[in-house]
Amino acid sequence: MEKVNIEPCVKMDTQTLDLLKIRDDVTWYIRKLGLSKLFKLECSEYSQLTKEFLSTVALAFPNHNGDQPAGDGLLLFKIGDANGRISISALCQLFGLPNETAHDFKENSKRKQAAFADWTHFANEPFLPSRSKVSRITHPAIRYVHRLISTTFQCKQEANKVTTDEFYILTTPFIKHEYKANLGLLLAKTFINVRKLAKDLEGNKKLCVRFGRLITAIVLHVGIDIPNYEPLPKPTPLDLHALQHIHFLNRWTKDPTRFCYEFPIGPANTSLVLLPHETSQAYAQELSLSSPMRKILCSIK
Repeated sequence: MEKVNIEPCVKMDTQTLDLLKIRDDVTWYIRKLGLSKLFKLECSEYSQLTKEFLSTVALAFPNHNGDQPAGDGLLLFKIGDANGRISISALCQLFGLPNETAHDFKENSKRKQAAFADWTHFANEPFLPSRSKVSRITHPAIRYVHRLISTTFQCKQEANKVTTDEFYILTTPFIKHEYKANLGLLLAKTFINVRKLAKDLEGNKKLCVRFGRLITAIVLHVGIDIPNYEPLPKPTPLDLHALQHIHFLNRWTKDPTRFCYEFPIGPANTSLVLLPHETSQAYAQELSLSSPMRKILCSIK
């Protein structure tokens, strides 16, 4: 685990959502995805506890005899001398995740390709795993939620591309499939992949993990006492500064009294959001935003 950096989780910043006028859409989307409880979770985070969990975690299917439901999986781990286990079904219940039945949604290539085509409802291009750019997503609320997801279900610092797992999380509630992705299983596989990803890193590269609060919740849920470890700092807000850093918004400085943020939605289209200067108490004014997200997503058949 020497190549794994444990950092504070990323949390929603409601003031920023209000300034961008996307709070209602973000709240609705997160609720639709079944992630409300997970993103509202408040737990202390511990670097040492997280590394101990990730270095011992394993995923098993004791009753596996073919196409076994995801909920039958068991997540096994060890903290000190204490052995812990939690089923995927219990993991879904703990974090309020929809407990779908699919073992691995990615197995059926025909179903996968059909799902990828539906990405055009979210972005102005078909989906290509780990190649589709986040900047092509056409609504700021979806991009904001993607950032929250990428720091929870993935181990990456730069979230400029959409992975296959992120695609399934973002689209599953709206697109009809024979099976749906089990978010508890995807989360469990994220835990399992940390060791492999860290081992394959070259040179001085590091892996960034920001889901320590989830591990704390799991350890406490199974009844294991947390040692006297030093907690991490408070969560990092996904605020205007953070959004500018990840190029979600670009500062436009033509008006010295205000900040005008540019929201790119493809090579030819741009939305602008006019915000107060940092020293001003004026209310934010919106110049333009994309069409309402709910109408777009709920129209998907």
